[in-house]
Amino acid sequence: MKDCEQFQIAYASSPDNMDVDLASHSEICRECAIYADAIRELDLKLVDSMKFNVPDDLLSVLKAIPEHSGSGKSRWMVFGGFALAASLLLGLGLSSVFRLDLITQSVPLQQVVYQHILGEPKALTAIFPVQPAVMNARLKEFGVSLVQPIGEVMYVKLCPVGNTQGLHLVVQGQKGPVTFLFLPKENIAESVSFGKGRFVGYIKPSELGVVAVVGEKGEALNETDALVQSSLKWL
Repeated sequence: MKDCEQFQIAYASSPDNMDVDLASHSEICRECAIYADAIRELDLKLVDSMKFNVPDDLLSVLKAIPEHSGSGKSRWMVFGGFALAASLLLGLGLSSVFRLDLITQSVPLQQVVYQHILGEPKALTAIFPVQPAVMNARLKEFGVSLVQPIGEVMYVKLCPVGNTQGLHLVVQGQKGPVTFLFLPKENIAESVSFGKGRFVGYIKPSELGVVAVVGEKGEALNETDALVQSSLKWL
């Protein structure tokens, strides 16, 4: 229980900067994996809820407030109320920018990939393959089509990964599920190895960004990768 408490506190405060050993706790704890997934969804909803534009004519509206007769106290009370509202709007706007900056701060790509895999535990525990119609529809949404079979596709979803909207694809390998994360807006000069928790693999440049290939230790990732890459065609 102490591990769960430590994980949940750390994940809620800074999910992208957790200790690797502590982050791997959610691999063996379903409750904490669900908790991490909920925190990620909440972060995205918070960012979306604070996206708004401060009206361009706000200043002119404030200046146009009529001056009442008498001491002018009422005018300043009204003006003060508008000013307070304006400051709150501006403050929220700045807060949203600051929060968005915190979420999208520079984080090693390996950590982004690792955290996303941990945050989608159902992708690794699917029992039945995705129906071909569903798979083809998801691939088309991402801008790719399937030109030849790639074996059992256990999971396919378009989802936010780091700073981009990516394609999360899982196919059944020889040792277990093999994860592919296609990240269009990411860029790396050359392939880098990946090894966190029970996972191994690599992240490499691709036609439209980068792709992460991650599986269990001992998995023939190169063979699965070659099959997947030759089976997908960019539209």
